[in-house]
Amino acid sequence: ESAVFAYLPAENLQNPADGYNANPPVTVQVKALLQGAYNMTTLLQNTQLRNNNLLPALQPFNTLPWNYAGTETAATLPANTVDWVLLEVYNPDMSLAETHAALLLNDGTLANAENGSTGVIFYNLTPGNSYYLALKPRNHLAVISANTVQLPNAAGYDFTLPGSAQNSAGNLVQVSAGKYALKAGDLLADGVITVADFNLYLQQGSATGQYSAADVNLDGNITIADFNLYQPNAGAIAVALLRY
Repeated sequence: ESAVFAYLPAENLQNPADGYNANPPVTVQVKALLQGAYNMTTLLQNTQLRNNNLLPALQPFNTLPWNYAGTETAATLPANTVDWVLLEVYNPDMSLAETHAALLLNDGTLANAENGSTGVIFYNLTPGNSYYLALKPRNHLAVISANTVQLPNAAGYDFTLPGSAQNSAGNLVQVSAGKYALKAGDLLADGVITVADFNLYLQQGSATGQYSAADVNLDGNITIADFNLYQPNAGAIAVALLRY
């Protein structure tokens, strides 16, 4: 008697922890600025949360409204880390393809959380296909790319450019010559900046040395400076796809 064994990998097996993936990993390059963290003198974003050891090592989007179950953990946070952000990739029909938490660096580039390398690694995308890219911060208005982007994209998609986001006029704000940032003040991260965000600011007011949603300028403290960033943006609304 004899037996023949064959290894036939399933075409839909996508778990990177297993020995096979239908598609190779795809690195997505994105650049963006947060209005609250941007320093108009240095033309960089502040890293006070990182400097004061207030940034968590584990991605913070596992709560409402995101309920993201990813386990991204930064063994070492790069010294130029500004904050965590959530990067979503959508198919051309606007169905969600994949989500990953990433690190936003002070020059606006996104880095892979696990090793700090430039770009965010995705496992369920098809190389050569085009997708929409959406960026969701903790307390700034979320944005989505104006057009689809062929991935992987070595040049990177730049949300700091005018017209780079859908409804750029309503969702981006100019912070320096030729540079645009995501609007500050969406403390509830629900895609709309309203009095409900102000109410959260009041609840968390005067807190110091904390990693809080109401800390719009990302300095670890909640002061009038955070209100001054929220107030001009009250009434701003993200595109429908990004609202909770």
